[in-house]
Amino acid sequence: EPAGSHGGWGLDDYHCLPFYIGACQLCSQTSTDISPVDIHDKSLLNNYSSNYLYFGCIQYIQKLKTGAPFFESSPMLDDISRTLTSWEKVSDGMLKLCQGGSVEETTGRAAF
Repeated sequence: EPAGSHGGWGLDDYHCLPFYIGACQLCSQTSTDISPVDIHDKSLLNNYSSNYLYFGCIQYIQKLKTGAPFFESSPMLDDISRTLTSWEKVSDGMLKLCQGGSVEETTGRAAF
């Protein structure tokens, strides 16, 4: 298994960044009442994918990984969407994933 890999079904270190940014974007949205579980609603996914990065990333995964249900192809993202009730919790978790991998590796080598 390659270095930095979290298994075949997890998010590798650098993959969590767009989901973190997308969750932060959704934390600040006030015009609609979007929750993490809404990524499973096809019509909401289509409506929000061009405006919200998190939804766009989920839509991209679903277009790329055909032939398997989302809970099988992306179990970590599926679990996150079904168990966390707010975008703040999603963004906190994604930040911890990022900090556990690529961010620490990058900041350890570069001056910021």
